[in-house]
Amino acid sequence: MRKLVLGLLFALAAIPAAAQNCSHGSNFVLVPFASETVDVSTASIGLTAATFKPSAAGEAWEAFITVDTAAVNFWLDGTAPTSSVGHAAATGSTLIICRASLPLFRAIRSGGSDGKLRVTYFRPPQG
Repeated sequence: MRKLVLGLLFALAAIPAAAQNCSHGSNFVLVPFASETVDVSTASIGLTAATFKPSAAGEAWEAFITVDTAAVNFWLDGTAPTSSVGHAAATGSTLIICRASLPLFRAIRSGGSDGKLRVTYFRPPQG
């Protein structure tokens, strides 16, 4: 039994953390409300404002992003990344983007193949 528990703890420790803490000072769970796929090619691209901010009352507080198909570089401050400059995210990486950075997020492919970002947006429960 002890070996099983130690094995499970070791396995869990090897899983990379997928999230950062987007402190929003509240005690509720955010719920998913929208998703999109963003094609990432040779020109930097951001997230779709009409998707993450469909109305003033219902905008996203966080986005969960999975890098699919090919690696990308990104910045969170509105600066356009290049294929060689920016935070690197390999295929399969996951990112949590906080509310203030959603309109500033920019990504570009970092290699010879276009990538895709699978994005799910979260906000407080409505009603």
